[in-house]
Amino acid sequence: MIEMDLIASRKCHQCGKTVEESIKKVETLSKETLPWLMFYGNLFEIPALSCCNSALFPTHVAVKSETDIDDSFFSGKTKFKIGSEEVPVIIDERNDFAVTRSFKEQVELEQQLTKQMKLWEREKDDFLHKTYTYFTVHFEQIIDEMNHLEVLDILRTFEDGYLQMSPHAPRRFVYKGKNERKLITKWIKKEIKSLAQAESEEVKKYLFFLIVDYFVQLKLIPQIHYLKWDSQKFEKMIGESLLTYLLVSFPLTSYFSFLKDEAILLLTNKGHFQKELRQLLEKSQKELASVTNQNQKLQETIEIQKRSLVDFELKNERLRNQNIRLEEQLNETGDELLISRQAKK
Repeated sequence: MIEMDLIASRKCHQCGKTVEESIKKVETLSKETLPWLMFYGNLFEIPALSCCNSALFPTHVAVKSETDIDDSFFSGKTKFKIGSEEVPVIIDERNDFAVTRSFKEQVELEQQLTKQMKLWEREKDDFLHKTYTYFTVHFEQIIDEMNHLEVLDILRTFEDGYLQMSPHAPRRFVYKGKNERKLITKWIKKEIKSLAQAESEEVKKYLFFLIVDYFVQLKLIPQIHYLKWDSQKFEKMIGESLLTYLLVSFPLTSYFSFLKDEAILLLTNKGHFQKELRQLLEKSQKELASVTNQNQKLQETIEIQKRSLVDFELKNERLRNQNIRLEEQLNETGDELLISRQAKK
């Protein structure tokens, strides 16, 4: 579990001032301390922030101080929206938060997480030992599949952490401009491969820590709390081969086993799924074009029928008027014959 301190904040609608307050971790699972927010597997109480005679829940949260875990993510400058997928809210009352859980759901999840962490503690050493063996054997393939920016972060961390270089010393692995990053991709991966081959076993273990242990502790385990392993996002970080191995071998209780199944299915079927999606889209577009064409022909037929109906109604009206006139003439002729007969008599 990642330990951290958080600051909750909101902007006052009346004076425009940003109100901030440090929030404390949830010590006991009690409804009396609701609502809570969850951030990287940690539960924190959500206080009401007062300003201009009004007390409202905070809208954002940020890490209180900089840490050496991940400067880009836990810098304290990035704010996360409370009630988002990254920061769900545990609350029973009616609310305006987008992503929430009930107290009952969270209590059940915490009970299952306790079992999961016990399993992890029992099998952690064996899992990491086997993963390190896989990592050393397939190191070059893993580096080839990794995003070059991730590799660059690893080299910088290695420089600052393992080599413990002076802040004033020139850096060998520096961040380039956006366009230059693509040009130095091969150089970056070549450097880390050379580094692993030339240095001692201790360096390889340190690189394993930066790539695998870091990923497991900061991504795989925390994401269990969110009931989702985003394998497509993970793949961009550590590549398909290493990710597949981690997903298959990571110890999970039966309650959380669906995470592994869904993540592997999404990872292995992504190409097939995209192909099927394109085929379905093309089929739908063809069917839509056919239906549109048929609809156009039907509209034309309807218009012809409408015109024919109008002509028929006009013709019918003319015949009806003609029939009336004939009836009138017949009546007049009948009257004249009757008068003639009576006169003769």
